[in-house]
Amino acid sequence: MEELFEKFTHKYSNDMDKAIHKSDEQRSFRNPVLFVFLGDKSIEASKKVYSYINKTLDNGAGILFFNVFSEKKFEESNVFNFNIPYDKENFKGLRKSIYDKLYYDDEILTNLNKEIVKVKNKILEQGEEFASFEKINIAVVTRADDELNILVPEITLLIKTKLMQNFLITACDLYTLIETKAQDENDEFNRGALAVSFFKEVNFFQSSNFKYEKEIEVFDGNRKLAVKWDKPIFELVYILSDVNKKGVVTRNSLEENYNIISYISLIKNRKINSESYYDIKNKIYDDNIFRRNISDENGELTLATAGLSVIKRPNSAVSMAVLSCVYEDMLNTLKDTSAIKETDILFELGLDEETINNKMKKCMPEDKGVEDMMAIMTIKSRIKGDKVTLKEAERELYDNMCEKFYEVNFKEYANEKLSSMNFKAAIGEAVEKIARKQELGVYAAYLCTRDEEIIDTLNNRVKEYEISMEKLQNHIDEIYEGDIKRPSFFKSLLGKEEILRDIKGQIFNEVYSRKIEILKMQLKCTYIKNCIEELSNLNAYFGELIEKLTKTKEKIHRYTLELIRENDNYIGQNIREYYEGIVKEKLLGLKEKFGKRFYFKEEFAGDLYDIIKAGTDEIVDRLQEMCLKYILTEKEFSMSFEDELNERTNISTSSYDREISTKDEIFKNLCTILESNSISKAFIIDYNVTKYEEKYFFGDYSSDFIKYAYNFDKQSKSCEIGYIHERRATGIEKLSLMGGFKIKDLIYYKNSVKYYEAALKEGYKLHG
Repeated sequence: MEELFEKFTHKYSNDMDKAIHKSDEQRSFRNPVLFVFLGDKSIEASKKVYSYINKTLDNGAGILFFNVFSEKKFEESNVFNFNIPYDKENFKGLRKSIYDKLYYDDEILTNLNKEIVKVKNKILEQGEEFASFEKINIAVVTRADDELNILVPEITLLIKTKLMQNFLITACDLYTLIETKAQDENDEFNRGALAVSFFKEVNFFQSSNFKYEKEIEVFDGNRKLAVKWDKPIFELVYILSDVNKKGVVTRNSLEENYNIISYISLIKNRKINSESYYDIKNKIYDDNIFRRNISDENGELTLATAGLSVIKRPNSAVSMAVLSCVYEDMLNTLKDTSAIKETDILFELGLDEETINNKMKKCMPEDKGVEDMMAIMTIKSRIKGDKVTLKEAERELYDNMCEKFYEVNFKEYANEKLSSMNFKAAIGEAVEKIARKQELGVYAAYLCTRDEEIIDTLNNRVKEYEISMEKLQNHIDEIYEGDIKRPSFFKSLLGKEEILRDIKGQIFNEVYSRKIEILKMQLKCTYIKNCIEELSNLNAYFGELIEKLTKTKEKIHRYTLELIRENDNYIGQNIREYYEGIVKEKLLGLKEKFGKRFYFKEEFAGDLYDIIKAGTDEIVDRLQEMCLKYILTEKEFSMSFEDELNERTNISTSSYDREISTKDEIFKNLCTILESNSISKAFIIDYNVTKYEEKYFFGDYSSDFIKYAYNFDKQSKSCEIGYIHERRATGIEKLSLMGGFKIKDLIYYKNSVKYYEAALKEGYKLHG
């Protein structure tokens, strides 16, 4: 279900970006860029950067990706993958074996050359996508602890050699990703040893006296040419760790680093429009100036890092908050059975008195009644004695023939008819019919199967029948025990036939007619009890359906809270409370237009019963479509970032008797958030580091917020401050660049050197 949520929030965010930023200046790269991701541990970074580039750049389709991997890869347009397989069992000799494999396995080296030529040819086809085609920027990305990074010099120099044939300038940067979290102590040891190995190699190939000359450029016919290089390979080496300069691992820390790679690439290669830099005081990013300012006077390698803060309207959290409110209202509407009469439910179930009476009539013999019993032959023609009870009179006249006739022709017949009824199917169909009706629904079906309300009513009716049967039986007993009624003197003159007819009338009209009434009530009791039993059996099934709906509500609520928490507390405040009021208002309008229970119409959530049996995904999907069509398109969801935050921030002031936050206060808080969230992503010992910093805002300088933020930093920060002016309707981004520290200043390096030294002593072959 989380995939459904993610798809929904992405669609809404993308639709909002398109709607709000219709007039926005599109971002684009001035020069072609090639991203090289080296090692399986960098594949996720490749995917994220690819996604960012293709979503946000109008010429993103012209940017190429080259992934070098051993097991993992991902395939998209303009993504090239090259596989270097190696044996992972011999961990001690792993790095050296990869190095040797490249140099001694002609097939791998030949195929690598061919793949790089394919990449180059594809880049050359993209010329029309870029304003300038004289320069190409290469961004090499690897994880410090990935064993494949031993080939960084070879692969980078081979790519540069091929591209230098067609481009006047080939600028190349190295992005080294660090993940400090290990699975266990052994994993920490191995990864630390690998990372230190790579850092030592970085120091080596970035030194001013680095020289390289090896035959790795291969042509058809096994012709090999030497690749020569006599200076540092990379212009800048960036360190991006999951631990920031405060020693804290932030939420989504690795993903933040992948975004930083995208933003640094943008700031280096951004196409500048004529109106973009109209402020002569504005600091324009210059790669050469930054590199010069972080360099060491002794020529020792210095590193750079960065931090990124993105503040914009929390669209994903907003969309899920709306979905959460809508789903909850749908569930409450489903559960609202106050307008449903108990008599209506009983009628739907076929358990109203009239329906039961009609069904029980069918159980009784149509062609037989009390009149037919009159024809039963008597075994005696007269009754002896003056005081004779009706019970004795029946026995003398008929023995047990009346009872047998009643048992066979009424009782047995009726019970046989009753037992032939399919209670399970009848009640199941009736409850299902209730579940499918828009005005009743699944929850009404669930309620009528519980041991309350409907079932209580039915049980009460059974008790009433049982009381009535008991009364009738007592009456029968009294009649039986009473003396027979002697005929009047006039009737006695007519003879014994008239006397017998009178006694028979007492037996059949006063006793057996009541026995038939008792039988009818017994049939009703049995029928109702069987129906109650089947309703109880159905309760577990319908209870599971309701549980599914309830659990889905909890999932939506949980996912919404997660998205809200992903935002800074200040940015994410009052999201649920603010949008709940808006959603309720919109839902009232929909209910007025389409009816109170509009959710259960086909164009909305539809027949929940059929859908829910297979799960609740389709219900969520339909409600998401409803939100996108009827609610999230309303004007309240199209406000600018500043206005929306201002409204949301002040929603609870009247409730809590607080002062309204001014725009200046809101902007000041946002500046604090921008600064704290953009701290550099390298944990270093900085007391002996001469740091150089530059900070850049991305946003529309004509907006009040970016002007405030830019001037706020200008006055309070000692570093260089600039802005990248873009016509943007909402949001602001801040990129902090910092450099001047060395590999030995990295706390991760300092902590891992012992693993490297121990590994060498244990016979690990960590270099080529």
